[in-house]
Amino acid sequence: MILNPGATFKIDSADVPDWLWIVICRDDAADSELVAGIVPSPHKSFDPACEIGASEHEALLRHSFVNYAQAKVLTPSRRAAVADFFLDYGNISEAMLLRVQQGCIDSDHAYGEHKAMVRRLVPEIR
Repeated sequence: MILNPGATFKIDSADVPDWLWIVICRDDAADSELVAGIVPSPHKSFDPACEIGASEHEALLRHSFVNYAQAKVLTPSRRAAVADFFLDYGNISEAMLLRVQQGCIDSDHAYGEHKAMVRRLVPEIR
């Protein structure tokens, strides 16, 4: 299973938060993706770097935000661990993807290595 930037999904497992997840970018050389959960507002870890309205994705019922603090790099072994629980929720628009990617750079909560990954893999973002 390869996940491309802009893909959204849920993981149907009690071990994973019931969030809509989004692929921020993909590193083909490392066969990995940077993903983050889209969490309904208000939430204790609110991050204003990228807010998403309920009308911007069919799976969102409320105003939400990208939770960069909980972003993860999906390696092949992590992808394999969740493959049986994967639920595809389609792709977001290119404009929304750029907002999500820029939000990672702008977020005070995103890890430095995640920001570096976006800068390296997404030439439109600096």
